[in-house]
Amino acid sequence: MPSLDIDKATVGYKSQGVGDLLTDIRMNVVEDAATKLENGAERLMEAVNTIWVGNSADQYKTNLQNDVKKVCKALRDAYSSMEIEITNIGYKLSEVDNQLVKARN
Repeated sequence: MPSLDIDKATVGYKSQGVGDLLTDIRMNVVEDAATKLENGAERLMEAVNTIWVGNSADQYKTNLQNDVKKVCKALRDAYSSMEIEITNIGYKLSEVDNQLVKARN
């Protein structure tokens, strides 16, 4: 027979813990990756400046900057989508928790 220990039963969640985790993901994953990408591109452009001149070099640097911006935006957009989805799940969990035991008259 399955154990029905009530002390281990949970439905709700700690919104502060979820918020802290989302902040941690945003700062330590998304923003860290974007910063590293931007810094790496900057170092690459400095190297290009020392060995390559002309229109093609300028276009390469412009393309690189545009690509970095696109990737950073995509990272931030993906995070935003995940944050919205997790928030929606939290609302649904809260609704379930609020309806789990109804008040008696």
